[in-house]
Amino acid sequence: MTGREAARGAIELARRRGLAAEAFHSSSRELEIRCFKGEVEHFERAEAGGLGLRVIIDGRAGSAYTEDLSEASVEETLTAAAEIADFLEPQKGVALSDWPAAAELPGLECPDIAAAPVERKIDMACRMEAAARAVGPEVTNVPWAGYGETQVEVYIANTAGLERSKRLGSAQLFVEALAARGTDAKTFSEHCFARSLAELDPKRLGRSAGESAIGLLGARAPASGRRDILFSPRTFAGLLSAFSPALSGRAAEEGRSPLAARLGKRIASDGIFLSDDATLPGAPASRPFDSEGVPARRLAIIEAGVFGSFMHTSDTARRAGVEPTGHAVRSYKSLPAIAPSNLFLPAGGDQPDKLRSGADIEVVELQGFHSGAHPVSGDFSLPALGYALKDGRRTGPLHNFTVAGNFLDLLAAISAVGSDFEFGVPGMGSAFGSGSVLVRGLSVAGEG
Repeated sequence: MTGREAARGAIELARRRGLAAEAFHSSSRELEIRCFKGEVEHFERAEAGGLGLRVIIDGRAGSAYTEDLSEASVEETLTAAAEIADFLEPQKGVALSDWPAAAELPGLECPDIAAAPVERKIDMACRMEAAARAVGPEVTNVPWAGYGETQVEVYIANTAGLERSKRLGSAQLFVEALAARGTDAKTFSEHCFARSLAELDPKRLGRSAGESAIGLLGARAPASGRRDILFSPRTFAGLLSAFSPALSGRAAEEGRSPLAARLGKRIASDGIFLSDDATLPGAPASRPFDSEGVPARRLAIIEAGVFGSFMHTSDTARRAGVEPTGHAVRSYKSLPAIAPSNLFLPAGGDQPDKLRSGADIEVVELQGFHSGAHPVSGDFSLPALGYALKDGRRTGPLHNFTVAGNFLDLLAAISAVGSDFEFGVPGMGSAFGSGSVLVRGLSVAGEG
């Protein structure tokens, strides 16, 4: 059977048994290519897929999955999900619904990516590597130069009458350049996301990685103290990614978010607007509906500095007494969790050069998010690379320093957002975007 046929069969069987059930089938096809010194170093095609079933009995949600789509396997999986539900504690708000129909979002399927010859994709990766090496002799290696693509199909149905399907596609380039001067060595990576191969520019990306790596050679440590910091778009996007779990309605109800008691209160500068919008045309994580079939929409999280909403699945929304926000994510192996789609600070009106004139340090790379950023408290202390600034000009590269603070304090200290908007973390699960962001009085630990 196809995934759709197996899911429909599971729902019909659940109805015959008098069960409230949801079927979630997903399949993915991925291609990954890496080049080294003009030759293909790695080539891999991968396919995965399966059917996840959720059975709800008196507020108890049991789940099970199978990758065998035969009729017998689907029946066994439904039985297993029902048996698991019997052993669980009931939870308020757990139910199934037939949500309103989702609006069409054109341009998400990207059939031209899958149809393009593989030779073209190999050529893109190799040209990107060559562009990085061609920047100059100080680029001594390009450890990673790769192309990747993903095609995903999802089908959701439940016994409340819901039936949804979607197809998503994307392509990505990623390159890392290593520059050395004597014993000093620095790396810098670049990446880009597209829904059409024509949007990818491998030469520009490779050249940017090589130039940035060379630009960081000869770095020194800045003096410790309070500094006005200009975060590049990719570094502020990294901060948004690290602290996005604090925006989860489930984290709030479990006491794992510093925003749990801040709804309706000012948490950021007056001019700060933070949105999550799965309907943005061409954005990395756009989708017509979430993993429960809830239609995608724009969610205003912060408006004019005021915290307006958490992200919710259907059950956390019911417990909070609000409408679902369309932020359920899952695989066929898991229950729905909460994650952003396209989470972003809109572009501001200032060019980066103007923002540099108001900053002491420009941060172009942050590291150690897994250990140095804590979404439960909002605290962070992160190793950084960047440049010293004076009168709006870079006066030399910086390393061996950390930037530290609390994410909520950082939001309140933002004085401007640049016009150089980009999505810094690509992917079809979640994406995070921003322009350059000027923050006043952030703690820097370097020398002294």
